[in-house]
Amino acid sequence: MLSVLAEQLAPAGLNLIGVADAASFSRTAEVFPSARSIIVVASGGPALWHAFVAAARSDARVLTGEKHPLDAFVRILQLATS
Repeated sequence: MLSVLAEQLAPAGLNLIGVADAASFSRTAEVFPSARSIIVVASGGPALWHAFVAAARSDARVLTGEKHPLDAFVRILQLATS
């Protein structure tokens, strides 16, 4: 499962994936009270930034449609793998 997720997210620069104890993240208990572990996704290197800039160049709403555009971009990438 993690290898499939890694393959789907790596081209957009989300290339660090791991599993962590859910208790390590304060909001996890609020959102998923029965969770014991969570998948953590992050970026290492410039690939995420390059993908974000390319998306913004092709559609300016990437920058203007959200209060936190980069966070929204990452959320869209993650939801696309669900």
